[in-house]
Amino acid sequence: MTVSGAVWTHTVFIPGHILVTGDSLSTVEVYDPIVGRWQLAEAMTMLRSRVGVAVMRNRLYAFGGYNGSERLSTVEVFDPQKRAWSRVSPMQCKRRLVHIIHTFKLH
Repeated sequence: MTVSGAVWTHTVFIPGHILVTGDSLSTVEVYDPIVGRWQLAEAMTMLRSRVGVAVMRNRLYAFGGYNGSERLSTVEVFDPQKRAWSRVSPMQCKRRLVHIIHTFKLH
């Protein structure tokens, strides 16, 4: 799996790390367990820590979080084909430590 790859079945993404100092970051790291290595991926558009993440339709979403001064309602999505983050509709409330559950129906 490469960072630009479109299939994430064996990859772990870690966006908006919380450092020991509590700093918010825009960096994203990707772990490939097949080769046992971390690497940097494309940075998010804004600083975040304590962010919620989910994968839906092969895109990685980052929900809310904390930017170092306030909670966030913003949502970003990473498109692996374009190798870019973009902002989408924000949540109605500012939230940090968001837990996301994706539900779907099998047809």
